[in-house]
Amino acid sequence: MCTRCLDLTMPGLDKAATPDDILGVPELLSCYQRSNSGGVTAAFPKAEIPRRRQDGTTERYEKEHQGYLTALKKFIQSHPETVAGIELELDGINPGRKWAEAQNSYKKKVRSRRRCKHKRNLAVRVDTNLEGRPTWRGSRQVTIG
Repeated sequence: MCTRCLDLTMPGLDKAATPDDILGVPELLSCYQRSNSGGVTAAFPKAEIPRRRQDGTTERYEKEHQGYLTALKKFIQSHPETVAGIELELDGINPGRKWAEAQNSYKKKVRSRRRCKHKRNLAVRVDTNLEGRPTWRGSRQVTIG
């Protein structure tokens, strides 16, 4: 599975995503951590890294961070059921809904502009009744027949 091209709207994401996928994609990792944090999952590994070392420049921070990721990978492998709620967390960051709304609003604007142009440029409109007699409508109404 390509981790960069992962479809966030895929219905079977929890079964298709591997522990390497979850740890390799930052969005999946943060959603996994949110769905299992807050005491929801027992024995969930916690990052015991003090904030003063989270600047990413120290070797000790990198070592502790890699240890946390290793523990998290082992936890995911031993508890695959914890991945099940990840799709609910992905709805907040999935741009698909906003994109669909933007496309729909654009289509509505285009349709309304077409209607306005059609009405504005209409010189004469011809309607027929059930007997086939035409009626012209334009700047003035003319009935023939």
